Amino acid sequence: MQHWRITTPLSGRFAPRINHAGRPFWCAFDYHVVDDPTSDRLMVVASQAAVAPTLTWFPQLRAGMQACWQQLADDGVLLVGVWITIEQIATHPIDTTAQGCHYYGSAFLAWLFREHAHIISP
Repeated sequence: MQHWRITTPLSGRFAPRINHAGRPFWCAFDYHVVDDPTSDRLMVVASQAAVAPTLTWFPQLRAGMQACWQQLADDGVLLVGVWITIEQIATHPIDTTAQGCHYYGSAFLAWLFREHAHIISP
């Protein structure tokens, strides 16, 4: 199994414009990513300063990230030592849904792996 890490701290807002058929969904969020060399997995936490909208949708967002992490592991890629803090989830009264937050969480981790991960062992 290949081990991969995110070695450079990252911060920003993940808010891709996803064009899809059917009911739209939206779940933009502010994140901070750091490397935790003592960990062999993915850690996703809500900021201690997080307020109600973030805490409401955080479990679905985290579940999407964990599902993507598991899919990568099933494919032989272990993303290790990644600590993600969700600072805030921006919501829409109609378009923010559990399905949307799960999807955005999964899409975020896939983007993070594709754009910022580096292999540390074959």
